[in-house]
Amino acid sequence: MATETNTTRHSRRGLLAAGVAAAAAALAASVSRINPASAADGDAVTVGSANTGSTTTSFETTFSTAIAGKSDTAAGVIGASSSAAGVQGASSSNSGVVGASNTGTGVLGTSSSSFGVAGSSTDGDGVTGTSSTSAGVAGVSDSGN
Repeated sequence: MATETNTTRHSRRGLLAAGVAAAAAALAASVSRINPASAADGDAVTVGSANTGSTTTSFETTFSTAIAGKSDTAAGVIGASSSAAGVQGASSSNSGVVGASNTGTGVLGTSSSSFGVAGSSTDGDGVTGTSSTSAGVAGVSDSGN
């Protein structure tokens, strides 16, 4: 009895082309599974990416600082708004906003069309300052006023 066997020979080019096609298909399948970085209302905050939502994101703690920002070369925290305060602070028993510096200005305010720094109070000084070596509050005007 004689047996027949079907053998098919494949060229190197054919095998190489099949391998490239398989690799391309695998790459296409993996790329289609990549999710773009994004966050929406209800999603977790993602470090290192822009997180956008339509409602307030809140971090709360009962013991220590809720949010801290630090940078060696730029602002640690930045706030911006087109129609309200960029950064706002409030406290029921202490200063609402505090600034400190060893060599520069502790708190700085600038404006091109209004007060650089303003203060108001219903039962005390609107602005106060103290210094152990110079004036507590000083004002300078280019207009002579």
